[in-house]
Amino acid sequence: MKRAKKKRSIKSLANATWKLFSEGIRYGEAAGGIGQCVSCSKHLHWKEGHAGHFIHAGRGGKRNRVSYDERNVHLQCVGCNTYDQSKVSKINYTLYMIKRYGEGVVDELKQIKHQGFLSRDELEEIYERLKRA
Repeated sequence: MKRAKKKRSIKSLANATWKLFSEGIRYGEAAGGIGQCVSCSKHLHWKEGHAGHFIHAGRGGKRNRVSYDERNVHLQCVGCNTYDQSKVSKINYTLYMIKRYGEGVVDELKQIKHQGFLSRDELEEIYERLKRA
């Protein structure tokens, strides 16, 4: 008799899902492998950049719905995403968002952040969709 396959932890599933999502965002925003940081316009290879959130997920991190909204995550250099929390960096990202999506999307993303965490089933669905892409 076969033993049932043990499900991975939700934390492990969230990490695996985020890895695929992050790679997709960074690669997708880098034509020919090179893209631009949304905050400082620095040119960088997609593998050297981060998938930086406009609206940070906060509590729940990789399980927050806003973490997987493609309108909320863009290529950022490590410096802007990790170290530069200056007003200039935030203003530049905000201006990028408004120009690309309009002010309504910024407000919508703020609301999505507070809609609760993704369930295991939802994370698995996102993971499988990203894996097929």
